[in-house]
Amino acid sequence: MLRFLVRRMLHSILVLLGVLFVVHGLLLLTGDPTAALLPPDAELEVRENLREKLGLDDPFPVQYAKFVGRAVRGDFGDSFRQARPAFDFVSEKADETIKLGAVGLAISLAVGGPLGALSALRKGTWIDRTARTVAAMGQAIPDFWLGIMLILILGVNLNWLPISGTGDWRHLLMPGLVVALPTLPAVVRIYRSSLIGVLDRDYVRAARARGLNGTQVFGRHVARNAAIPIVTVLAFEVGSIMSGALIAEVIFAYPGMGRVAYQAIINRDIAVVQAYVFMVSLIVVTTNMLLDIAYSLLDPRVRVR
Repeated sequence: MLRFLVRRMLHSILVLLGVLFVVHGLLLLTGDPTAALLPPDAELEVRENLREKLGLDDPFPVQYAKFVGRAVRGDFGDSFRQARPAFDFVSEKADETIKLGAVGLAISLAVGGPLGALSALRKGTWIDRTARTVAAMGQAIPDFWLGIMLILILGVNLNWLPISGTGDWRHLLMPGLVVALPTLPAVVRIYRSSLIGVLDRDYVRAARARGLNGTQVFGRHVARNAAIPIVTVLAFEVGSIMSGALIAEVIFAYPGMGRVAYQAIINRDIAVVQAYVFMVSLIVVTTNMLLDIAYSLLDPRVRVR
């Protein structure tokens, strides 16, 4: 286990460095950040002085090397707009984004799991067709459109839920549904397929032959083994959850990292965008590592080496 964790940590570090390299290059290729910081009629000398102060006049490899050297020490530079450390500005909003992502994941599992189970246990019936239709609709609906419709229906017309900001659990419901939307169809489809495969296994038929009822067979032998592919799906869906959190935070004015990153992209605040990408990448690689460990615990046949 220790060798596995060390190896995964080394891989994660390489992934983070690669992501930062690509993002740093793409941000510089989009244009001169000083154009967003200075008025259009600013003199060339003023513009060049600002570029020198920000280190933007160095070649790209030099900029990247300096950036990585600072990042190792936890310094991602200062925000152009906020005049404060970019990492602190992003990290203080991380708990809100993680909370929103956790709510979205919980909704996906709470809704998608039972739907997938009903679809598999009632294969070929109207329940199965309804569950698959719901999954297909969830995959086809754009998450930003769902957010706008939720605001209009639940927030404005019915006045059931708040439409923006943060506070109690009610502020998390509508954004959580938007975050859950990309993951829920995958949970329904994969859990349904996995259950159908497990229900046909010999050990399930043997359990029934020993006199166990349907609930006992499902709880002891089917549910756990069928959940193994869900862990794999979640490992791929963490990125979708984080991207969905960004969209939900912008639509619902939710004070999380995604909203900060959106404003930083508009303002071309490179330091904040880099800090956000690093934080999201760290969350993704850490979650994938934990899911790998959970996979080995769910399936005794899998051994971490």
